[in-house]
Amino acid sequence: AQVIHHADWSSFRRIETTQKDRDGASHVYSGVAVSDLLQKAGVPMGKALKGENMSQYLVVKAGDGYKVLFALPELDSAFAERTILLVDTMDGRPLPDGKGPLRIIVPGEKKPARWIYEVRTLAVRFSAD
Repeated sequence: AQVIHHADWSSFRRIETTQKDRDGASHVYSGVAVSDLLQKAGVPMGKALKGENMSQYLVVKAGDGYKVLFALPELDSAFAERTILLVDTMDGRPLPDGKGPLRIIVPGEKKPARWIYEVRTLAVRFSAD
């Protein structure tokens, strides 16, 4: 498995999105598309995301052990309209303690349960029957 560190992010395009938090306040988040990170790590995306690769999924784990799951097609612009981000800033500043240094932002979800704080690892796995 290829490891990509936060220090390597300078080679990725940065994306900004304005989203509301649980209290309804709007914030501008900035980071990189999870799909770009996965593609750089060698995960099949785009035209390569077919056949048995469709049974792969991403597990995102937080520092406190909380985990969330995404099917690979949810992350790929060939399948989905939205761009799921791994962000490192909010309103132009690093994420605050208890929220960062990295956080997943999932635009368009009605519940922010997968907007995981304190991201530590992203791991791609194959589904087992």
